[in-house]
Amino acid sequence: FKPLGVRSALAIPVRGAREMEFVLIVLGEWPHQFSSSWIRTFITSLQNRWEHMGRLTHARQTANMVDAHLTAIYRELVHSGGVRLLVQPVLELSTGQLHKVEVLARLELADGEVVSPGRFLTVLRATDLDVLFHVVLDQGLEWLSRWDEAGLTLGLAINMAPNSLLNPDCIHGVEQALQRSGVAPERLTLELLESQEFDSELVDDAIARLENLGVQVAIDDLGSGYSSLKRLISLPFDVIKVDQVIVRDVLQEPIKTLSLIYTIIQMGEDLDREVVVEGVETADVIEAVTVLGARYAQGFGLARPMPVAELQSWVNSVRVPGVDTTVLHTYLGALAYHWRYMRRMGKERVSFFPAAVDDCPLTHFLHSQGLQGSEADHWHILVHEAHTAEERKNASVQLRNWLVNKVRGRNCEYSS
Repeated sequence: FKPLGVRSALAIPVRGAREMEFVLIVLGEWPHQFSSSWIRTFITSLQNRWEHMGRLTHARQTANMVDAHLTAIYRELVHSGGVRLLVQPVLELSTGQLHKVEVLARLELADGEVVSPGRFLTVLRATDLDVLFHVVLDQGLEWLSRWDEAGLTLGLAINMAPNSLLNPDCIHGVEQALQRSGVAPERLTLELLESQEFDSELVDDAIARLENLGVQVAIDDLGSGYSSLKRLISLPFDVIKVDQVIVRDVLQEPIKTLSLIYTIIQMGEDLDREVVVEGVETADVIEAVTVLGARYAQGFGLARPMPVAELQSWVNSVRVPGVDTTVLHTYLGALAYHWRYMRRMGKERVSFFPAAVDDCPLTHFLHSQGLQGSEADHWHILVHEAHTAEERKNASVQLRNWLVNKVRGRNCEYSS
């Protein structure tokens, strides 16, 4: 390959629903071009995006099998009052307080059956999606006004297809809906769906117009590589969502996934953007992303989607405790804590832990698991108190690998 200018190569396996679909080969013109940590993070994101695109393709193929009669019913429901709203709370992790809700559209058939988006979105035409968006927007803002009257102040997030954004009447329609409801524009977040690519200058211009209106705009994740990174910097996105496609792999590939999540969180902080982690379903994932610095999250582990009319009673009756990262309860949280503070370790002789060994949350976690005096406890003490950088580094690697095995063992328990 040298005559072609190729000095490095990388193979990225892309998985389907049950098996490997293909391998993506990436070529580079420089030696060791793919060895840096940020490049590995980029590659993980690229792999996630290709696998996500494969799932979307499968969904579209499945949609083509939906009979014409059922498709006509779905379209009629969109236009004739058959849309029903669910909401899923987005919580502030440190306090457990409600930050905003994401609105989720469903269709209700005549017999009361509720149809999920996976069944109807792929068969709707662009005009149907436009109508669906404005129906959800009007109903969502109406509920936001009701909650205001009841003393419940929060934000509202609504999904939006890029094709709807390109509709010439879209921005004006959003502005009119806000005026009718009396809701301040900054309390509305529009989340651009990933089901379509949106690389055109027209979409970029529409996003800028929404920002000028005062509406917040969210990008689901950074999964499409350099173009998304460039777009994130050049366009006025307010919110970055760490997609659940990324989060779901944390128990199988903990270090790779924690690194990717942490990178996105740090990028959000550096760019002064709000970051929301999606798909947090268990206590260990909630603890881990909080340790990594996440401020907001949503997922079944915090609150399941609920009918919009039930939100007020949920707020009144449910108390979600905040996450205290000074007290660790899970192996994944312990791994995130260790990884975050040791990732900067090079040849320095000082420890990067924010507390002495006796006060370290990791010490208390190990002891709470009955591991006082164990190998893991010994490695952790060396990380704090080793006399040489090499000894500290070796102990850190041993402890990290031990924690990774514990996390993967927990994943086997969840799967069984």
